[in-house]
Amino acid sequence: MTDTSTDRDTEGLRDRIAAELARTRARTALLTEAVDDADLMRQHSPLMSPLVWDLAHVGNQEELWLVRDVGGREAVRCDIDDLYDAFKQPRRDRPSLPLLPPAEARAYVATVREKVYDLLDRVTFDSSRLVADGFAFGMIVQHEQQHDETMLATHQLRSGPVALHAPPPPEPTVRVPAEVLVPAGPFVMGTDTDPWALDNERPAHRVELPAYVIDAAPVTNGAYRAFIADGGYDDPRWWTEAGWRHRRQAGLVAPMHWRRDGDGWSYLRFGRWDRVRDDEPVVHVCFHEAQAYATWAGKRLPTEAEWEKAARWDPATGRSRRYPWGDDDPTSAHANLGQRHLSPAPVGAIRQASRRWACISSSVTCGNGPPPPSGATRASRPSPTGSTPRSSSATTTRCCGAVRSAPTGRPAAARSATGTIPSGGRSSAASGALATPGPTRRTGEGRKAGRLMCRHLAYLGPPVTLRELLFDPPHSLLRQSWAPRDMRGGGTINADGFGIGWYPDGAAPVRYRRAQPIWSDPTIAELAAVTSAGAVLAAVRSATVGMAIVDTAAAPFTEGRWLFSHNGVVRGWPDSMVPLAAELPVRDLLTLDATTDSALLWALVRDRLRAGCRAGPGGRRDGHLGGRGGTRLTAQRAAHRRAHGGRQRGRARPVVAGHTRVGAAGLRAARRRTGVARGARRAARAGHRDRATPAGTGRVVRRADEAPPGVRGIARTCQTRRKGTADGR
Repeated sequence: MTDTSTDRDTEGLRDRIAAELARTRARTALLTEAVDDADLMRQHSPLMSPLVWDLAHVGNQEELWLVRDVGGREAVRCDIDDLYDAFKQPRRDRPSLPLLPPAEARAYVATVREKVYDLLDRVTFDSSRLVADGFAFGMIVQHEQQHDETMLATHQLRSGPVALHAPPPPEPTVRVPAEVLVPAGPFVMGTDTDPWALDNERPAHRVELPAYVIDAAPVTNGAYRAFIADGGYDDPRWWTEAGWRHRRQAGLVAPMHWRRDGDGWSYLRFGRWDRVRDDEPVVHVCFHEAQAYATWAGKRLPTEAEWEKAARWDPATGRSRRYPWGDDDPTSAHANLGQRHLSPAPVGAIRQASRRWACISSSVTCGNGPPPPSGATRASRPSPTGSTPRSSSATTTRCCGAVRSAPTGRPAAARSATGTIPSGGRSSAASGALATPGPTRRTGEGRKAGRLMCRHLAYLGPPVTLRELLFDPPHSLLRQSWAPRDMRGGGTINADGFGIGWYPDGAAPVRYRRAQPIWSDPTIAELAAVTSAGAVLAAVRSATVGMAIVDTAAAPFTEGRWLFSHNGVVRGWPDSMVPLAAELPVRDLLTLDATTDSALLWALVRDRLRAGCRAGPGGRRDGHLGGRGGTRLTAQRAAHRRAHGGRQRGRARPVVAGHTRVGAAGLRAARRRTGVARGARRAARAGHRDRATPAGTGRVVRRADEAPPGVRGIARTCQTRRKGTADGR
């Protein structure tokens, strides 16, 4: 590098530092000049310092680090060092200290700043590590910005006339996807290259993470209001023991600064009462509230690593960017910063930030990015933060980054709630423990009961490895679990569990089930590679609202020689099933696999099978199970043919696949002819055997391009929805 270019770089760095110092001081002045001297000296909350203490403390730190340490100059006011030492003076005691009065504090910080500008004109940036690349100056800028946030929180807590004014944020213009999938794999966390990064952001290090799904935007007021309306603050199931104790002791019933307003809510923001906007991020909730919400929603809070990867990782290049949008410094198009609007921006109002998530959704969730590897690491369980009081800032402590969680002890790769993973990447403020075992599906954001779609696969043919069926085809069950080509209702992820059942030659079926995404379990990938079978029934699960998310809730269900899988929802659950459940032996009710409609339907089918009802047309009570909604066991017999015609040879194995909209249908594999009961269309017609329609509302489908190469049997991907056909997309 030439001397001229070095001088140019040095002058550019000086200009940047001077601009940052001036911009930050202007914000400090706005916060301290908006109120009178009495307000500056008053402590508005025991959690906060008097505003005048923050002002003089900012100047004292600037003097210590820059004037004395970097410049080696005489002290301006060494007599006040102890007064403004944050480690020596607890916040609760600061009002009783002999603090500099407002006029004297302003004069002090102005004198220090003049000396710093003089130093900036003379300093060289290569003389020591403290000043290399302007580090000490950048540290002082960031320190003052941190205290600006602290003073903003004090303004939120103060009472009296309105002091701060700002225009409202823009209205939403961009649609933000509900969730994004972050594939498994490494990313670089932290930095070695940002010259102003602090010690807790260093060093850059490689972190391996399993795949997870994280909310693309912070949890909104509307979503959090649903938690309140559902009795979230009155139900200890959603809270940890410590969280429930804190909720009761603190009398928490809603986010801080909220109050009832007719049939809705209002919040206090810098002295003004406004109606709560549903599309704004929820703020002023503590760690325990955020954790309870995430558990209620069937999610969990993200770890710090998950959050940082979601925020910084570039799926196109695999590198970690400086900011979510790239390496450019933030502007108003990128983020809502610097108390520009004195309120959070509604989701979708910041175009560049919203486009970041839309890009991730397109390149990863829609399948253009790399598929999630099957390997996964065990998620850590971060300790809850020791500070439980709520933050009072109007722009911090968001309930954000939520992940739909796997139960404790499982690899974490379920959805998050954002601000809820499975979770995604800023700092530890959003980090949280995994949800408690066995959460239920309790989210109302964009998801309606009965519109979630599980994915099912049934195979009968020559023995093949499970890997050839589940993982290798272009539209495999694995891929459909996170990137289906067609998914109606909210979201595209089947992350609430999976199950696989298969028939070893001449033996009863074997089953493997987990309450986590199939892509996050390394065991099944290893098992599938060495396990072969000629009859397989498998499913990935997207739980209906209110249903348990546990291992035993995942299909297939089994007893003896039977495997049973069910797709759909029982309307009016659980009340609509009470008459049918009353017909079951008490022991069967007490030993249900899970408290789900599918588990109860299996118990009903199993009871009929035990009583001698055959899995074909007719049977006991003509196959009718009774009860509201016309729930039926309309059993079918289907002999599976080879992909290009001819009879399927080999042992017939019973497989039952249930399909429910307002009822249930069974599917049994028989050995000979292809057909379905009760007037359903035959599949083996004119050499075309891609589809067979069971009596019911769904279709059993096999796409020719999904069959493993060289396999002559038929692989069928089963799916049900209310109308239309399901073609495995």
